[in-house]
Amino acid sequence: MRARIYGVPLLVAVCLAASLALSCADHTAPSAPSAASLNLSVALTVNNVKFGTATRGDFVITVSQPANQMTATEGDDGPVVIAVPAGAPYTVSVSGPAGYATTASADCAGTAAVGRKTCTIDLKEAPVTCDDTLWNRIYLRDRLHVLNPCQMASGVVVDRGIEPDGDLVMELIPDPPYTSLLRPGNNSPDAHGHLVVEVPCQGTTTEDSPRAACAQFTGTKVEVPSLGTHIVAAAPWVEDLNHSAWGELHGARLIILPR
Repeated sequence: MRARIYGVPLLVAVCLAASLALSCADHTAPSAPSAASLNLSVALTVNNVKFGTATRGDFVITVSQPANQMTATEGDDGPVVIAVPAGAPYTVSVSGPAGYATTASADCAGTAAVGRKTCTIDLKEAPVTCDDTLWNRIYLRDRLHVLNPCQMASGVVVDRGIEPDGDLVMELIPDPPYTSLLRPGNNSPDAHGHLVVEVPCQGTTTEDSPRAACAQFTGTKVEVPSLGTHIVAAAPWVEDLNHSAWGELHGARLIILPR
């Protein structure tokens, strides 16, 4: 397990590298475990259901408690163990890749008492759903022939940019289960054989129709993926009749995968 540990609010940050050596650039060496402490064992489980690729090492464990020092050790593929001073209130949380629902056991928060406790945090891949607030902002919708009102697909981003109409447009090499979403028009010189993914209202525009459609937009502003990023997109699957009737996920919600 390659989890990193941070104490917040703390004066020190204790990081565990894969070698089990402490490797923060700036930290005060933690004190030795005290007999008057809670030895809190923190164990993560990651349940990937369909698209998820995260592992336990992709998540950061954060322990919030008022002490300015803490101790952490890591066994061979086992849980992280943290010494929390007796009497100190504490909370354990995790952060990391999007798209996971978190369930924490009762001992992941409380007031430390001398002894041992186990905090178990289960991270389960949440279902990927479409975002109607994005679809509802699409202008000139009659140019889109809807083939499926909510389609999910994963793949690798090979081109992306904000278009003059303010939409984020990406080209995706779809993963093998989703190559069937390509239409003959995807072989046009503009789509390069890739699946087109479009997210409206992501940039500014001077064009009248998209500007009107995105007026007072308060919906999702997505992180623009880097080239080579593996993503999941969920949106209506359409043929864009203004662009060679290529297959496109239009009005897409995005989730960036760790790998």
